[in-house]
Amino acid sequence: MPSAGTVAGRTIEGDTPSTFATVTRARELLHGGEEALAPLARDLAAGLSGGAGDVEIDRYRRLLYATDASIYEMEPVAVVYPRSTADVQHAMRVAGKHGVPVLARGGGTSLSGQGVNHAIVLDFTLHMAGVLGIDAENGTARVQPGVVLSELNKALRPHGLQYPIDPSTANRATIGGGVGNNSCGAHSGVYGKTVDNVVALEVVLADGSKAALEALNEDEAAERGGREGLEGDIYRGVRAIAREHRAEVEKRFPKILRRVSGYNLDEVVEEGPLNLAKLVVGSEGTLATVTEATVRVVPIPPVKMLTALHFRTVVEAAAATVRANAHGPSAVELVDDTIIERCRESAGFRSLVEFVEGEPGALLLVEFAGEQAEEVEGKVEGLRDELV
Repeated sequence: MPSAGTVAGRTIEGDTPSTFATVTRARELLHGGEEALAPLARDLAAGLSGGAGDVEIDRYRRLLYATDASIYEMEPVAVVYPRSTADVQHAMRVAGKHGVPVLARGGGTSLSGQGVNHAIVLDFTLHMAGVLGIDAENGTARVQPGVVLSELNKALRPHGLQYPIDPSTANRATIGGGVGNNSCGAHSGVYGKTVDNVVALEVVLADGSKAALEALNEDEAAERGGREGLEGDIYRGVRAIAREHRAEVEKRFPKILRRVSGYNLDEVVEEGPLNLAKLVVGSEGTLATVTEATVRVVPIPPVKMLTALHFRTVVEAAAATVRANAHGPSAVELVDDTIIERCRESAGFRSLVEFVEGEPGALLLVEFAGEQAEEVEGKVEGLRDELV
């Protein structure tokens, strides 16, 4: 989740420099080598609870954070391992003082470069990766941004619960990264995107101040907007956008299930409670840095069944997706012949495609879930009767 350290046009030093200016300043420091980076490292270490041990500026360490799962490479100016929200606040203030960006990094699984920048990288996976609490009765969990999704699900499993966002990288992707990117997974048709499953966020703003973002009624939102400082500015600004541009946003924002690009303005112009956590989700770190999240958790379905439908071509499989969705599946995935062939060629993956019959052009993997086996079996049979 890249961040230029900007929220409402201000840092503790005054007006926020442009993203270009902060990245340019970071590049100047990189050009000067470790000698030029040393003052930044000293300022960071001075206020961190772990001191100098939680700051890295040697090039070997920094290069480990220069890439993610994308094709991009951008060397950071420093790596910080925060232990608390106070550490993040300090790092943000130091970034403002030195005029460089901040990058809150998740698991580095991004395919589009969100995990790299010429910036101070905050790696939450070392010290801020805990599950702080599970409220099974109300279906929520409090977590730190560095917790890996599969580890959260491991903690939830004894309660019969799961976190409903399940990207293919769930064994290494973090909650913080998912919040930044508004991630979703194979079951988004049932559970929605991250924005649909975030209840509240604790965040650090560009000036280093802390804010709690949660659902507020009109009076509560007005009270927040009456506060001094950056948080008050933000609430006043967002409420003004909602008043002045509601009709335009409602008209132009596409009504599609997996829209994850752009700021979620549609979430904050709706009638009803105002929750700025919904705006931070999907903002890729450009609005605030998340230090804690309260997320929705759901019961694990007791019965799941999967059917694999074989098709001659990808086009036929894609066309069948619409008809498959009419049967109420919990997930639908298309697998083309290239993936099947590569799996068959690999000793490690060959066993996973032994169920494939012949040489199909594509498979449609359709999952059904429910409370009763008879109900789920009926859905599977209904689908197969229609499409096979």
